[in-house]
Amino acid sequence: MRKALTLLVALLIVAATTITPLAEFKGLRFLDGRDMLGLPGFLDVKDITVRRAEAGKPGGAFNYTLSIDFFSAPPKDALIYGTIYINYDYSTRTGDANGADYQIMFTSGGNVSTALLVAWDNSLKDWSWTKSIRLKVKRRAQGLTLYVPHWALNVVFSRSPTLKRVASLLRAQVYVSLTDTVKLSKLKLAQLSTAWRMLYHDEVGEFRMGWMDLVSVMLAKNATHLLVNVITRSPMPMPRPGSIYGIAMRLYFDADADPSTGSKPLGGAEREAVLTYSLSNVADMVERRSEVQLSTWDGKAKAWIPYKRVRVKPVSLGGGILFSIPLKDLNLTSGATVILAGSPNVVSGLDVRVCDLVPSDYFKGGWILLAPG
Repeated sequence: MRKALTLLVALLIVAATTITPLAEFKGLRFLDGRDMLGLPGFLDVKDITVRRAEAGKPGGAFNYTLSIDFFSAPPKDALIYGTIYINYDYSTRTGDANGADYQIMFTSGGNVSTALLVAWDNSLKDWSWTKSIRLKVKRRAQGLTLYVPHWALNVVFSRSPTLKRVASLLRAQVYVSLTDTVKLSKLKLAQLSTAWRMLYHDEVGEFRMGWMDLVSVMLAKNATHLLVNVITRSPMPMPRPGSIYGIAMRLYFDADADPSTGSKPLGGAEREAVLTYSLSNVADMVERRSEVQLSTWDGKAKAWIPYKRVRVKPVSLGGGILFSIPLKDLNLTSGATVILAGSPNVVSGLDVRVCDLVPSDYFKGGWILLAPG
């Protein structure tokens, strides 16, 4: 009887140390699952994990890491960016229209990784951009890690097995972008008519997914619009639920036919047109969107300043996507040149973007609750 009692006490001690209070737990995790079927694993978020970055004294401040991992390692030249929204207090009465109290905007590509934490100001009914905080970002083989202050994540390491309150609610838009690079190409505006002319042709197939691979860029012009046909090897597929597929391309214009003015690396360009086309699966319905963002070169600031956004009717012809740009908004002279920037001056081309929305019911107002893992 005494041995049995001793054994029972020992088992209780083991149980007490095995059922560790979450105060000593190392991480909270959300498994997103393989939902971007048919696409490479590096375009699909596998999980989001929050871990304690450093121990602190009782009642003191803690810092945390927030990691995003993909199903396979993204290429080193891939750009990873997006926004994480945090519902700190589990309430939709505070925060923005969706209840978000904080947002983290992050980007990682090349040798640059950066993130910005912004809080919602309920008194102003707007984001406190002037009080934003820069966060440390670390790019890893399978994804990236953000270093976040404790007060933004409000992780409550509760003993409750129901896990009703173990961390703030999160939702995220995670983009991965690849670029099919091009060579510098030019066409005089005066050479264009209603018949299509080739601005650029790409003979190399860089990407396994045909809709990511640029084939050519064609130009035409009528009395009112410049027409641009961006042709890929195959049409863009229908996106999976909770995802956005898109492409973007930049065209530049030497508006005054004087290469000594405007942006020198871009052949004297004074105008920029960013062409974007996207398909998003919103609440089990596919939406098409196409637009042109126009900007002008500011020589003093050495930057492009947006001045007009033109919504364009989405037109997809096989593997081609057609854009129309009002000539009056470009304000070009008769001697103007259309420029597709690329090597050797500027590395540019067709940017292909895939966004994995976490959770997959993001468009229906869904949030994720991190659980021990």
